[in-house]
Amino acid sequence: DGRMSHGLCSSHYSQRQRGQELRPLRRYRVGMSLEDRLADMSEESSTGCRVWTAALTTTGYGAIRHGNRMRKAHSLMWEVHHGPIPEGMVIRHTCDNPLCVNIDHLLLGTQQDNLRDCVARGRSNRGSKHGMSKLTEEQVIEIRHQVSAGARQRDVAGRFGVSQATVSDICRRKSWAHLT
Repeated sequence: DGRMSHGLCSSHYSQRQRGQELRPLRRYRVGMSLEDRLADMSEESSTGCRVWTAALTTTGYGAIRHGNRMRKAHSLMWEVHHGPIPEGMVIRHTCDNPLCVNIDHLLLGTQQDNLRDCVARGRSNRGSKHGMSKLTEEQVIEIRHQVSAGARQRDVAGRFGVSQATVSDICRRKSWAHLT
């Protein structure tokens, strides 16, 4: 579309941002099947992933124009091999690489399955990883220990700079439930 950033078109700028060698762009893939276009816009990596090398979504997934709209590349790869994605289902990555379009690394599931994968693989922003967290995991464990030893929630809250309601939620495992 002609827009430039740091003297590069958006595709070359994305390649530079990912630390890739700048490759000539093949914008005109007229007559190629969708499967061939997906293969042409990705490359094998040493990890076994087939890594998308073209445009990206704002969330870091491969993006490709299909028909008259932009689509996620891994979803289209699934559809090429298995047909339409059923309503309410998503395509998950078993490799945890959002740029991967290797059909062997893609799995159909629900958004709940995807969220479970995220938590199980340590990619969620729970606990002290959450940007709004005021406490560490160690502090939460200490809060639970002090309250179970008989300290008043209000006193514990004051020591840790949080509200009594926060201490109550921690003790009832309404928050920080992932800590045992």
